[in-house]
Amino acid sequence: MIESGYPQRGTVSPGRERNERITALSRVYFTAVKRMGKWEAIRGVVKKAVEAGYTDGQIERGLLDVADGPYGLTANTLRFAMERTRQRSVPYAAADGHRPYRNPTDQDVYDEGLLP
Repeated sequence: MIESGYPQRGTVSPGRERNERITALSRVYFTAVKRMGKWEAIRGVVKKAVEAGYTDGQIERGLLDVADGPYGLTANTLRFAMERTRQRSVPYAAADGHRPYRNPTDQDVYDEGLLP
């Protein structure tokens, strides 16, 4: 087997030239989907993410997430995947601090306020 010269997954460094970074990150997705994609299209999506200012780690995690999912790679699916990998600092809550009731185990508590 001929070695390609491309770095293996997880070895992307931030000091690399932009073109080399895009190629190395594109290779992550291309190999994850077992070369079942259009190289130019994959590279174009990765280029958009690099130009948008995402880090190599965010892009790599997002690419692997998209590769494992049911959808193809687009700029939006990559963006959604990268946003999902970030940790939320505060859980969702309304402005007054009220949190919606989730997954009730006691039906009487759930029915409070719903019945007249």
